[in-house]
Amino acid sequence: ILLTGHSLGGCQATLCAYDMSRWVLPTVKRQMISLHAYNRAQLDSLQISCYTFGSPRVGGPNFAHAFKQVVPDSQRIVCDGDIITSGPPVYWGYRHVHHENIIDSTGTIRVEPRLIEKQFSLKKRNNPLAHKINSYVDVVKKSFSPHVSEEGLLGLLKKKYGLKEE
Repeated sequence: ILLTGHSLGGCQATLCAYDMSRWVLPTVKRQMISLHAYNRAQLDSLQISCYTFGSPRVGGPNFAHAFKQVVPDSQRIVCDGDIITSGPPVYWGYRHVHHENIIDSTGTIRVEPRLIEKQFSLKKRNNPLAHKINSYVDVVKKSFSPHVSEEGLLGLLKKKYGLKEE
């Protein structure tokens, strides 16, 4: 199950992924076992993935640690310069929960950039226009290839998650 969202939707996807991993997924697996309606590969393949776009921090350090334990496949996609992704402040106790991937205007992806990289090669997070959904669509498309159509990108995602082409 892939949960995703932009901005507040990213926060909601994060909370939903945590709840589903803690409560729904174990219940479904127990039910499948009790009904003998599974094979081991099916049971093992059931997992929650969470990919957010432009999401602010969601919880504190305890939540971040617990989230990483139950939702190991999570990514936080950030458009370089997006102001929303820098709040709420760390000094209020908030932490990000996902692996950070910053995509700049050329489509270059920086995975878990270090502080020095953020200071010298990335923009300051003070641009409200970088938070718009269109900014995210543009940089994600560029990160795949400047020649991939929206249909082609959708096809790549469907293939990655084992969904059938229509």
